[in-house]
Formats: sequence, C-alpha cells, structure tokens
Amino acid sequence: MNIKAYNQLKNDIISEIRAIEEICNAQDNLKSNTFLDNSMNFNKEIKSLFLAYEEDKLVSFLNIFIPTSKEGEISACTLSAYRQKGYFKALFNEALQELNKYKVDDVLLVLEDKAEAAKAIAINLGAKYDFSEYLLRFNGDANLQLIPPSNIRVLEAKIEHLEAMAKLAQVTFNDSYEDAKAMINNAFETESRKQYIIKLEDNIIGMAGASFEEEEASIFGVGILPEYRGKGYSKILLNEIIKDIYMNHTKNITLEVNSSNNIAFNLYTKNGFTIDNAFHYYRRSCK
Repeated sequence: MNIKAYNQLKNDIISEIRAIEEICNAQDNLKSNTFLDNSMNFNKEIKSLFLAYEEDKLVSFLNIFIPTSKEGEISACTLSAYRQKGYFKALFNEALQELNKYKVDDVLLVLEDKAEAAKAIAINLGAKYDFSEYLLRFNGDANLQLIPPSNIRVLEAKIEHLEAMAKLAQVTFNDSYEDAKAMINNAFETESRKQYIIKLEDNIIGMAGASFEEEEASIFGVGILPEYRGKGYSKILLNEIIKDIYMNHTKNITLEVNSSNNIAFNLYTKNGFTIDNAFHYYRRSCK
C-alpha cells in the first residue's frame, strides 16, 4: 500500500477519484458525489486528501472538508476488492494525525443512507450518530417573472460587506465572529464560490452562498436575522439566487438541509426542491 496526501487538488487526481467513486456507486447502489473543493478549508496548508495505491492503481481515497478547526467532515470510498484489508483504516489514521497537527477537535464521518457497512465501520471507530441531512435537488423552473418588492434587493456580496456578514452569521448561525469572518473571507477568495446578501431598505437582513463544481451548483448558508423571519424574506432570497444560477450558470442546483429543520425543509420543498439523497453524520474526537 502506497499512501499519498495532498493539500491541493489536480485534475488528474480528481478524475481518478471520480472513476472509483462511480464504480463504488454502481456496486453498492449509492449516489455519492464527494465534495472535493478544499478551497474553504480554514488552513490552506493542511492536507485534506489521502489516497491509497496498489502499484499505480488508486484503490481507496479519503477526503476531509475542514471549514473551521472545530471539525472536519470525512468522506471515503474503497473499491470492493480491497475492503476489509485495512485501506480505509490506514487512510483514517493518517488523516487523524494531520488533523491533530492543526488542533482540529472532532471528525464527522459522512455516510450515505444506504451505506450500512460504512455505519458499522464508523461505530467500530468509536464514532456516534450526531445528525442527518437531506440532499435536495431543484426540480422546478425558476420563477423568472417574480420581482421582489421595491424596498428589497438581493445582491451579490462584495468584500466591503465582510464585516456586516460576519456579524450577521454570528446571530443567524451561532458561529463565533472569528470563524464566521474566516469562512466568509475564504468564500470571497474562492473562484468557485459566490455570496449573496438581501437588503431591506439599507439594512442587510440575510445572506446565502453558492458553490460551483463541474456542472452543479450548491446553495448553502441561507440565513435571515431572527427579527425578520416569518415575513417571506427567505423565499425572496432563495428565489433570487435560483434565478441567478439558473440564468447565468446551470440548471443543476442542489442544497443540503438538516433533517430536523422543518421550517427550512418546508421552505425548500415548497419552492421546487425534492429529496435526492440522505446522509448521516457520525462524530468522534480526533484524539
């Protein structure tokens, strides 16, 4: 077994990963599409992609999404002929060593709903179920004719909005100021990310973002200040983002929502999104 670790992704490596992921999906009846954009990791030096080779053949990979030092989200895949032979465990241990160097607290193992064998592995590693998310896919048509009221504007966020957005994220998502500012700034510096704000008169009352990978766009971080919720602003923000993506980027749009967040789930499903997949998150300490 030859293990390689990277903090930057190259196209040839991405192609190798997608190839074995396609094989695993077909064999296991899964629909995994690992998020490989490491540009949002809180530290650009940290190695987040671990590959196991037999001779020159990629047989297993492990990827970590690490937006803050609180936790890293681990996704992995091993070709069936090489399972139960220590490949994933070897990659997992390498990943833990790397995360410990940068004082990352926890790992979240991301498991597709049907991946029963992976759940058993997570439990054997000492991870405990934490929460679940739905992956929703947009199956409607963008309502291009819907125009917001004159006192409401949805705009692409600019770097000058960074401070206001960081403070908004503190209240809306319960993030620390430092983590919120770092994540938003990372998004501004990443070509594959776009951020939006919604303004009522001159006040920023909400925000959201979109990431673009290959032929797909994913909406994330939709949030409205508590005092403005329940007034239809989330729907306006969501629809304006969909219109922008639909007209200027792609019609293949997804987003993720916590399975226990009924308000957000209802907002999305009433506005053209349907459940495409479900993922379970198992947490354990990096120690």
